[in-house]
Amino acid sequence: MSHGPKFTFNLNEVLTLRYSGHLDERSFDTKALEAQMAALPTKAASKANGEATSKIVLDLSAVDTISSRGVRAWIQFRQQTQEFSNLEIAGLPICFVDMWNQIPEVLGNSRIISFFAPYYCTVCQKEVSQLLLISQHNRALIGNAAPPLSHNECGSLLDFDAVEEIYFASVVQYLKRSSVT
Repeated sequence: MSHGPKFTFNLNEVLTLRYSGHLDERSFDTKALEAQMAALPTKAASKANGEATSKIVLDLSAVDTISSRGVRAWIQFRQQTQEFSNLEIAGLPICFVDMWNQIPEVLGNSRIISFFAPYYCTVCQKEVSQLLLISQHNRALIGNAAPPLSHNECGSLLDFDAVEEIYFASVVQYLKRSSVT
């Protein structure tokens, strides 16, 4: 698997940026991201020109780790791209959720579509990373509760493998200030 960004466009003027592997100051190329994003009109510019608003989706589902320098590069990127209020993040990995809980401003004004959460299957004796969709699980999440999920392999009910109040802290704050709930 190659690491770093992959840029794709679709006909609806959606820029999808997919990252994989380790995110650090070298793999997270802010210049390339900013160049791709600069080609898209901001929400204000689109409205003023009567154009459809372009959307940017950052798919981080294949990111497995993030270094402290990667966090710094990410925060600088988010500060430089605050005018893109149409930025959505999909597949926020567990390592990023942990960082978000430590540094709440790490995601800026991004719209979170989905994130991964740690579960455990007692039948298979496996750790399982489950994708949670904000729109689908917001009622459980706003209550600091892990949604009940079944293991795709054996069908047994999974145990949440973290402290809910800690793991979902930033998610709950995000839900309280957004209109997702």
